[in-house]
Amino acid sequence: AYPLRSGDFVRALGLARSPAGRASFAGSLAVFTGRIEADSDGDGLVDHACDLSNGRAAFFADDIDQDGMPDLEVSFVGGLPARAVIVPAGLSFEYGEYPAIEAVRAARDGSETLYELEPGTLHYSPVLMSPIAGEGGSAVFLPFPTGESAPTERAVAASALRRRESRGEIEELVYLDRSLALRREIRQKGRLILVTDYRLGQPVGEKADLDGDGRFETERGYAADAPASPAAPELAWARVDADGDGLFEYREDARFPFRKEWDLDANGSVDAVEYRDGEGLVMCLYSSRLDGAFDEELRLRDGEIIAFSKGGFPIALVPDENPSLVWIGVKPFDLGADRVPEPGLHSRGELRYRIVRGDRRLFAEILP
Repeated sequence: AYPLRSGDFVRALGLARSPAGRASFAGSLAVFTGRIEADSDGDGLVDHACDLSNGRAAFFADDIDQDGMPDLEVSFVGGLPARAVIVPAGLSFEYGEYPAIEAVRAARDGSETLYELEPGTLHYSPVLMSPIAGEGGSAVFLPFPTGESAPTERAVAASALRRRESRGEIEELVYLDRSLALRREIRQKGRLILVTDYRLGQPVGEKADLDGDGRFETERGYAADAPASPAAPELAWARVDADGDGLFEYREDARFPFRKEWDLDANGSVDAVEYRDGEGLVMCLYSSRLDGAFDEELRLRDGEIIAFSKGGFPIALVPDENPSLVWIGVKPFDLGADRVPEPGLHSRGELRYRIVRGDRRLFAEILP
């Protein structure tokens, strides 16, 4: 079937001079399925076209710049606009009750962003539904372009309650208040792996599941007095509860003196501390009995050991065959080429030993 031109309807209405003729024409149009095209300037190029299904608008396309490609596409449900797409911008406006926008999708560079809007806050009327035949409930309506400019993505973001961005298996959901973030959630393959809370648009706290076990073992806090920069917030501290018992095995301050703390036996007391003194030294304090009482002190400069003492007295350090490890006092065996374990409590046979970190070096000691 060939598409009809809007001029055909003008001529048909002109021929239907009697009420009965016009009613017959409207009845035929009410069951018409096909395409109607318009060439408003008579240059032989289609300006816009509408697909009808049983007399109701189903799809509308407007070639604004006359390049043969649609710039505006509108889909209909029940004869009413349900979605408008600004093709060059990759913006899709979804309607609740036209012309009130319910959601906006922005597609670019392999990702899609969905803005969910508060009902009634933003409107866009790309087409006007006008009756072309019939009266009252039997009238047949066609869409005509209004030329109204679409809201910018910035205006959409300012009205959004939520913003969802999907890229591959990662989805980011941000809850908003007048374009300021309140909360951010990141999911990987549908699993929640990161939650960030905001105050006045700035991050204040964060929980992360970095090992994929479904539990937030890592927490981070952000500096409240740092200059406002949502793109690069300043981390203040971080801590890790690896086994989920509510006691944090590791804590780190991201500001001077950059203090780090380890609870090696996860009993709630700090067993190892590292910080910087402001004069180029890295200071380390260790509790050899894991009771929170620091009886060992290590000083390093540029990764080199300056002094190591226990109970206020110097103590020997014995290199392991593995160059990344040094034994405190007695070396019971060599780890050699074996991979050095992370700081914590370990055993070999009946021997129990601990490993602590000092700057970029690792130290091992037999437990009493």
